[in-house]
Amino acid sequence: MTASTGHRARDGSAGSETGRRVGAVLVGLALLLAAASLSRTLDGPWQRSWLGHNGARYAHIARNHARHGLLHLRGAPLLDAGRHDPARPDVYAHHPPGLGMALALVSSGDAGPDERTCRLFAIASTLLGLLLFASLVGAVAGPLTAGVATLVTASMPMVSVYGAHVDVQGPPVLCLSLAVVWSYRRWLAGGALWPFVLAAVGASSFDWYGLYAPAACALHLFATRPARRRTAWLWALGTGVLFAAWLGWLVSLPTMSFGRLLGAAGVRGVGALLASEASVTAGVATWLGETTDLMPAWPVLLLLALSLMLSRRTAEMHRVGPASPELGSRERGDPGLGVRGLLALLMLPPVVHGLIFPAGMLVHDYWLFGLPCGLGLAVAVGLRPLRPFLTALALVVFLVAGESAAGQVLDPARSDAIPAAVGAALARETGPEDVVLTNYDVNPIHPEVPAGYVLKYPEVTYYSDRLVRGSIDSVSALDEVALVRYPAARWFLLMPPGGPRAGDHPQLRAALERSGAPRQLSGEPEVWLYRLGQ
Repeated sequence: MTASTGHRARDGSAGSETGRRVGAVLVGLALLLAAASLSRTLDGPWQRSWLGHNGARYAHIARNHARHGLLHLRGAPLLDAGRHDPARPDVYAHHPPGLGMALALVSSGDAGPDERTCRLFAIASTLLGLLLFASLVGAVAGPLTAGVATLVTASMPMVSVYGAHVDVQGPPVLCLSLAVVWSYRRWLAGGALWPFVLAAVGASSFDWYGLYAPAACALHLFATRPARRRTAWLWALGTGVLFAAWLGWLVSLPTMSFGRLLGAAGVRGVGALLASEASVTAGVATWLGETTDLMPAWPVLLLLALSLMLSRRTAEMHRVGPASPELGSRERGDPGLGVRGLLALLMLPPVVHGLIFPAGMLVHDYWLFGLPCGLGLAVAVGLRPLRPFLTALALVVFLVAGESAAGQVLDPARSDAIPAAVGAALARETGPEDVVLTNYDVNPIHPEVPAGYVLKYPEVTYYSDRLVRGSIDSVSALDEVALVRYPAARWFLLMPPGGPRAGDHPQLRAALERSGAPRQLSGEPEVWLYRLGQ
């Protein structure tokens, strides 16, 4: 037995029955770990940082899809609650519509999906994604490596916590991106092309992030298959067509334009980062702390992954068992996908995404949601030369570090229950057809509201299910803007500006108090509901 064959036997990738069994057990443990960890956030209201903010937003969009029909306003992701003007709807059209539509389809009735249904959809996507990941790694590097990689990946809080994240940049698009890579590997081995095309279209329907995987596959095909470079160019062109199609759909929606979309992308790009250079250092430090909570030691693991991608030894790692389709292709001089190629396909999307949108990356700690799979594979490949005892010890360290970090992320101090409580109180105090004015930024798009692209408290909208118009932070705005445009408005919701812990608007409060006795919806911080007029 040669040294290389012995190495593969220890890994279980050359037909070792022990390696197959251990690998299967590790994958099973990874799925159980993920399911148990994600169940911690299954129930309860939308109130935990980004998990609650984005969950409430897309649950509300899905409710509107269920209420008005998937193709209402050409499928626009509608943010209006209660009654709305079809000529001037509030549309959150920064992304393709897949998530909101999918959540509407898995819900029952016009009420739309509740919190549990939304989270179950995300959790199911995470578990399926882990299975696809294990299958990919097993086919390329062997079952034991697949088990280690999947367990390490599942132990990271980016998966064990944000695997229940209901957002466009979350489990569904990542799952379908992995399906793109899985289908690509099968196609290289002689399989059909249609699963790749279907997965690419599905991934892109959930978010722009879904375009990275087919683009990366086209690049890999171009770099490793000179005879198929024409096909690679066609795939790249197809990816561009998908991008153009979704972009055209967004621009066609009411109140939308290419300029608005460009502005939404610009606030997350390089220019926005340079414009805020005074705060970049502090922002990077905060971001590194938050992302390291989600993926312990990720900068070191990223360097490990990059070094493995450049390693000749990594490039030569292939499964060579009798059932491997890559064996025949290797004998014909075709290098197959290989560990290095798989690492590249897993690492390129999150890394490129961060390079294109660095300003947005500093705000959204979860935007590296695609990185754990590449890091998990890098750890598994790095542990291959070690003895089983040392590998087991390393896995225990990863599990303990991941569980500890998850506890930090799920710290109740990071939750904000005020918006959800205010929304529920607003539903009790007002009627379904009431129009509510407020001082906070409600709407990202609506042209008659002088706000930016920030939907500050979607939890309020979700739980109140009321038409709310915002950015009315002065007496003049109330008299000259809000009441003129909304003469039927009956209520004003006064929340502390700049966030739940900030101060109040004394002049606006005084003017509102003249219209009648307010109702206090929250004590600390103070949130008040005023009746406008008689």
